[in-house]
Amino acid sequence: MAKEQNQKQSSSFLFIFCAVFALAIICIALTTLISTNDKQEKKKISESDVTTQERVIRDTEQTETASEEITETEPPKDTSTENENAANGTVECFAPMSGYLIRSYDTALASYSTTMNDYRTHSGIDVAGEVGEPVYSFASGTVSAIYNDNFWGTCVEIEHDNGMKSCYRSLGEAVAEGIEQGSYVQCGQLIAYLGDSAKIEAADSPHLHFELSSNGKCLNPLDYLTYEAMPDTVEIE
Repeated sequence: MAKEQNQKQSSSFLFIFCAVFALAIICIALTTLISTNDKQEKKKISESDVTTQERVIRDTEQTETASEEITETEPPKDTSTENENAANGTVECFAPMSGYLIRSYDTALASYSTTMNDYRTHSGIDVAGEVGEPVYSFASGTVSAIYNDNFWGTCVEIEHDNGMKSCYRSLGEAVAEGIEQGSYVQCGQLIAYLGDSAKIEAADSPHLHFELSSNGKCLNPLDYLTYEAMPDTVEIE
């Protein structure tokens, strides 16, 4: 009888031991599984953070590159202002002399010249005035020549900053103080005085013969200046 009880106790003890062992194994397995899943989740989060950081860095670099390209291809706009004219770009200009227009610019249709008694074109404008009246620079530039011409009398030529050239003919013998070849003059600066030295237009009243050109091509000064034509009722002596 005692032997049977001992066998039963051993069997119970063995069963309990096996159950506890199995339970321990299950706990260890669950713990390992939970730990593995936790590590995987942390790894995914870490990789996601890295990917996000890389994306932010990449977007920032692309933005900086685009900004540099815009800076290189689109320089700041020039905000300086100049007076617009009707014919050719922009230029700050000044009427070389006050007075009335007695002959306009026309290189296509010849008009009658009282002095030469023939028909010829006119490559400038004639502005009537009194001998000794001041003559001013049409625009800023450098005096390129001062000379006396057999037909046009005393002449001054100025090369302007914008590539244009102006010529002032039939001036008095003496130019303004400080004006000489190579002098830099400002727009509207006094350069000379009106004379009556142009033999080719001697039959007309004293006037400034004013010409403009660009790269050797004549320009119409009235595209840049406004002059009132002398009324037909006024007799030109």
